[in-house]
Amino acid sequence: MSISSKELANKLNISRATVSMALNNKKGISEETREFVLNAAKQYGLKIPTKTKQKIVQFIIFKNKGFIVTDTPFFSKLIEGINKECKKKQIQLQISYLYKTNLKENETLLNTEADGIIILGTEIEKEDLTLLINPKIPTLLLDANFTDINIDSITINNSDSSYLAIKKMIDKDYKEIGYLASNIRITNFIARENGIKRALDEKGLFLKKEYIHYLTPTMENSYLDMKNILINKDTKLAKIYFADNDLIAAGAMKALIEFGYSIPKDIKIIGFDDMPLATFISPTLSSISVPKEYLEIIAIKRLLERIENPNLPTCKIMINTSFIERETTLDV
Repeated sequence: MSISSKELANKLNISRATVSMALNNKKGISEETREFVLNAAKQYGLKIPTKTKQKIVQFIIFKNKGFIVTDTPFFSKLIEGINKECKKKQIQLQISYLYKTNLKENETLLNTEADGIIILGTEIEKEDLTLLINPKIPTLLLDANFTDINIDSITINNSDSSYLAIKKMIDKDYKEIGYLASNIRITNFIARENGIKRALDEKGLFLKKEYIHYLTPTMENSYLDMKNILINKDTKLAKIYFADNDLIAAGAMKALIEFGYSIPKDIKIIGFDDMPLATFISPTLSSISVPKEYLEIIAIKRLLERIENPNLPTCKIMINTSFIERETTLDV
C-alpha cells in the first residue's frame, strides 16, 4: 500500500520540504539525502513524479548593419529580460547572433531540436525572414512586423507612439514639425514617420522636406551628421523635431547647442526609447517610453502557447507606449 509524502517525511523523521525537493529533483538538499528519500519512496510505494523534458527556446539576434541593435541599455535589457523570463519558466535559452552578410551560410545556426524560436527582428528585412522560418518549429518575431508573413509577432506600437506625441505638440499650437530620421530605414522607423505624417495630416499640415534631416542612428555619428547639416547656412530648421531614437536626439542636440541654438527655447526635441541617457543629458530629453519588461513576458507567453498548440491562429500584438515629457519640450 502506498503512502503520502507527509507520511514518508514522518517515517524518515525529515521535513516535508526535503521530501518534496528530493521527489521533484529540486536544489536545496545534498545528493545523499536525495538518494535516501528516493530509495525510501520506492520501498514504501510512493509515486515519484516523472521528469518532464526541459523546453528549449532559441533566441536569434539578427543584425544587418548593426547600427540599431547595438550594446545599448535598451537592447541589453531586452535580451536580459528574455533570459530572465525563460529561467522563471524553466526554459533552456540558447542565444545566437546571425548576420545578414552571411545569412545563407549561417542557416545552420537554426536549432532543429529547439521547441520554439524567437527572432529579434529590429534590423530584419522581409526576404531575410523568409529564409529563417522553419514551418516545423513554432517561431515568433520580436520588434518587427510584416503584414504579408503569417507568423506571430510582437512589436511596439510605433505609429501611434509618434502620432500621439506630435498631436500633443500640434495641440499646443506648434505647426513647424521636423523629423530627425535615421539614415538606415527599418520597419519601426518607417512606422514612426507614418505616425508623424498622420498627426500633421489631421490638422491640414504636412512634413516639409526641408525639415527632414537624415542622421546615422548613433550618438557620435548623428552629432557629426547634424554639424555638417548646420554648416550649410541655407539649412531651414523646424521648431520641434521628432527623432527616431534617443541616440539621434542626443547627438543632434549637442550639435544644435554648439551652433548657438537654445533647447527648448529655439527648438524642441522628442526622442524614442526613453533610455537612461534621457535623464542625464542637459536639458533632459522628452522621449517615448517602451515597456520592455512587458515585451519579454508576452513574447515567452505567446511562444509557449504556440508550442503547446501549433494550430492556433497567428497573432500580431502591438504594445502601447507612453510619452514622457521633460525639459526639451517645455514651453519657455
